[in-house]
Amino acid sequence: MNMWSPTKTAGVVLFSALLVCPQAYALSPPHHVYNISRRLVQVVGAPFYWTFYQGPKNAKKAYVEEVWELEKEEQRGKWRNRLIKAPPRMIGEEAKAIVDGITGSVDAAGEALKEFISIFCSD
Repeated sequence: MNMWSPTKTAGVVLFSALLVCPQAYALSPPHHVYNISRRLVQVVGAPFYWTFYQGPKNAKKAYVEEVWELEKEEQRGKWRNRLIKAPPRMIGEEAKAIVDGITGSVDAAGEALKEFISIFCSD
């Protein structure tokens, strides 16, 4: 007479798997603290990233579009486009990047605060 049935064997395997891999630890306080630290780095770094990396990248793209990617081929590369039309658009792209950096920083601060609250109130 066999005491172990397939159902009992599956139950033992499932129970031992749950002992080895506890899912309840997934969003524990160390996990929240890790997320808080990531968000605080974003709070500090977002304005610099958008101002010094993404802003000039967007400004260069705007300059190329305004000077070299015009519909009429005879208008491409003219000094009028280089000196009069492109610079205001480039300044606007940089200004938008600065605003994106500031809003990204504030958003990251809000996310860090939500993670901090989650440690004590919920998960």
